[in-house]
Amino acid sequence: ERPWSESEIEQLPVVSTPKGTGTRMNIDMTFMRKGRQFRPFLEIQGLSTIGKFVQKGCGVALLPQSAAALVCEEGMTIIPLSGAPERIIGIITRHESGLSDLTLQALDWIRQSVAATDS
Repeated sequence: ERPWSESEIEQLPVVSTPKGTGTRMNIDMTFMRKGRQFRPFLEIQGLSTIGKFVQKGCGVALLPQSAAALVCEEGMTIIPLSGAPERIIGIITRHESGLSDLTLQALDWIRQSVAATDS
């Protein structure tokens, strides 16, 4: 594990998702809070393509753990960054009516999953 450091990241050839994606907006905002601008070496659409560029030695990628696990192949490693920005996932629902049975089941599943992870 390594600490998150904007100044260190600025020195790396980062292969990034394009502006407007959730991951990229999170990274951009984190840099802006420190008075910096995130300037990746390459901006590429698609996780698998980003993974291939990293695998071929074209740079490194800053990805959520779940996305990194999807693209990590032989010869690659995931280095967790302590203090890195975290993603918050929310639920969007209709305001004018109650939740559907499917949504209630999904919420129940999420609560059970979180409880199992916390224990």
